[in-house]
Amino acid sequence: MESKSVLALIVLIMATVGFSMAPTMSSPAGTASSAPAPIGGSLAGPAVALAAPTISHDVSTFPRTVLVEAFTAEWCEWCPEESHAMYTLEHQFSRSALVVGELHVCYDGPSDCGDSFNTPDGISLTRQEYYDVSGIPTVAIDGKVIAGSNANETMLYDTYLSALENASSVPGGVQINQSAEFTSLGNVTVSEQVTSGVTGTFHALSYLVEYIGQNISGGGGIHDIDYVVRAAIVNENVNLVAGSSIALSGTTEMVPGWNQDNLSVISFIQNNSTMDVENSNMVPVVNLAGSLSANPGTISVGESVQVTVQATNTTTGAPVEGAQVALQSSDGGTFGSPVGTTAADGSFQTTFAVPYVTALTTDNLTAVISSPGYATTTAATTLVINPTSPPSVPLGVNIVPSGQDQVDLAWASPATGGNGVTYHVFRSTAPSVGFQLVSTGTSTSFDDPNVVAGTNYYYIVDGENNGGWGVNTTEIVANSVSVEPEGLPAGVGWTLTIDSTELNSTTGSALTFYLPNGDFSYSFSAWKYEFIAAETGQSLSLSSAPQTLTAAFAYRLATLELAVQPASATVTLNGTAVPLSASGDATLSLKAGWDLIQVSAAGFVTTSKNESFTWGNTSTVTIQLTASSPSHPNQGSSGASTTIAGLVPWEFGTILVGILLVAGVAILLARRRPGGPASPPSS
Repeated sequence: MESKSVLALIVLIMATVGFSMAPTMSSPAGTASSAPAPIGGSLAGPAVALAAPTISHDVSTFPRTVLVEAFTAEWCEWCPEESHAMYTLEHQFSRSALVVGELHVCYDGPSDCGDSFNTPDGISLTRQEYYDVSGIPTVAIDGKVIAGSNANETMLYDTYLSALENASSVPGGVQINQSAEFTSLGNVTVSEQVTSGVTGTFHALSYLVEYIGQNISGGGGIHDIDYVVRAAIVNENVNLVAGSSIALSGTTEMVPGWNQDNLSVISFIQNNSTMDVENSNMVPVVNLAGSLSANPGTISVGESVQVTVQATNTTTGAPVEGAQVALQSSDGGTFGSPVGTTAADGSFQTTFAVPYVTALTTDNLTAVISSPGYATTTAATTLVINPTSPPSVPLGVNIVPSGQDQVDLAWASPATGGNGVTYHVFRSTAPSVGFQLVSTGTSTSFDDPNVVAGTNYYYIVDGENNGGWGVNTTEIVANSVSVEPEGLPAGVGWTLTIDSTELNSTTGSALTFYLPNGDFSYSFSAWKYEFIAAETGQSLSLSSAPQTLTAAFAYRLATLELAVQPASATVTLNGTAVPLSASGDATLSLKAGWDLIQVSAAGFVTTSKNESFTWGNTSTVTIQLTASSPSHPNQGSSGASTTIAGLVPWEFGTILVGILLVAGVAILLARRRPGGPASPPSS
């Protein structure tokens, strides 16, 4: 172990000596040197320091995110090795463990910079002077500087990894929670909440960084350019007290050319005296992502498409409601709503009627999307417009049984060239031959009343527009179907149902309609309650041949179970004789409704009954005749009359009335006799 430690120390000392002894480069375009690149002719640099800083934490500690400030430049001939090593480390550590900001420095001041990523606000130079960086590549890991060297990528990787592991083993002295957003067009604002575990005066600094993600050819070869520091947002001294929090904020202006979709903010707190970084944090700048789509993406002149704009928060992926949308087209055309606002799901939809073109055209559609708290963004899509061309074949030609004694055709517009189409309908009475034009129009339906029952008809349809005639459909046959009612009185209407379509015969006559080939189910019903279809659940199969069907109806019936005594009686039902069995019984099927039953027999009083019978029910009627008197047979209709002393009631009543009248007259005469008052009654 000791020999390995001594060897590592020797390698480190040799790397440092090699860095400080390198000759001066005369210009960024000079010949390659075996030494690291100096800045402004200065070669001296601070010694390597890998040991972790000692921090006194008064209250608590926090998870650490290690900060790497990498001083580099496109003109630097030793920087490609450093950039490759740091790229590997960036992808090895998570963003919560390691953040890297590249500070690109000039060769000899702004007048002779030689680097396109140098910060316009001068923060790269400020930090270069803060760390006393005189040669690059140089990195500061949590404030500890590792001076540049001419080591190869592997040696640099090992050196940086050791320093990172040392730094990450030390808890953070502060915790930084922050957010960054666009507050107005061209401005980025960061808001921070710093919770401290240390007390004292520190420096708060926030970098606005842009992710480049490119390999760029420069001095010494290919440079990995990743998170480039663009500007300082927060840059001030702060007083921290352990166990308390402070709020910080800052704003910087965007420079044209920076990619607003790739911006982040790195914030950190640094000890002014020791340069130790207490902790750091990196968050993306909240931005607005927009997308624009047109469906379908290929369309013909005269047609319209649906255009959809989607606005999304790039940080959370959540939809952005209330974003303003403005749509444009490079080749004209008309948007249903050229401006609008996104809904709760972040979308805005409208239609776009394509312009007239005479050649195949690619129309560029753009959407400008803006919302408070976000930078304005633009989304785009392309739409291929076919010039006016003949329509494709009309779709879904079918025959529907919606009319009687006529053929009803319907279809849908062609898949392409469907606007401004005139349709032609041709008919024949034989398949494949003899078609003649029977209709021209813009409607996607045609009713043909000029038909004869029992004859099949064949149809084809095509379309025509300014580009010419399109392809016709495959012929479709209209099978003649006639249905004759049976069992209904004249004038009683009825209904036929084919699948879900109803056809009505108001006068009770036959129905004739037309159907394509196929299998169908049907049923029928009468318009009077007394009648019912004799069969239900019928099916019909058609295959290019006329059909004639029968719709059979029957009366709705009730059952009468009749019992009559004496069994020899004569029974009539609505005037028609009803035969009885030897025991006086009869079972009858009747039409539903009221019926008159009359029963008579010699020596018995005739009886009549009106009875109501319900369809489907069985009614039992029992009739027992009453014997008639010898002198007055057949009195009444409700059975034999009651007699008193051989008199029927009406005779008895008449005699009683006569007696009362005679008695009354006698009393009146007695009161009017002469000879004085009547003697008082004897005791």
